[in-house]
Amino acid sequence: MRTKGWATLALSNGSMIRGRCENGLHAGDEAMLALRPERAHIPGAEGTQPTEHDNVVRARVDELVYCGDHHRVHLTLGSRDSIVVKVPNTQRHALPTPGSEIDVAWRHDDCKILAMSARSSAPAIHVSTPPSPSIITTAPAGAN
Repeated sequence: MRTKGWATLALSNGSMIRGRCENGLHAGDEAMLALRPERAHIPGAEGTQPTEHDNVVRARVDELVYCGDHHRVHLTLGSRDSIVVKVPNTQRHALPTPGSEIDVAWRHDDCKILAMSARSSAPAIHVSTPPSPSIITTAPAGAN
């Protein structure tokens, strides 16, 4: 449900994601999550810890891709939702092992929940590929 520009998205693994949303989203609508890879982080591995303003979900590491100054960590959330995290290539960042289960986090206001019908007009930001439909749920009272 849309509440003052915010919505809660239920992923296939039962995780609840809080994020900004566009007009026209309603409880029960299919939607997708848009998140830039550099906005997500792996708590602990990057010397960071999640805050109360972070979405934190459990994910399986599918692949690590070396890209020179960073690695792209491809993750699966639940059975079908996928996400990519950009991790700087420095000695202080421990990389997860493919096949391992890790937490991934990002700030509520760093992601956007988009209607599935808006896929073709979505802004030029990274969207999980392939887009996985999820369901908009009612936001908790007092949440922003």
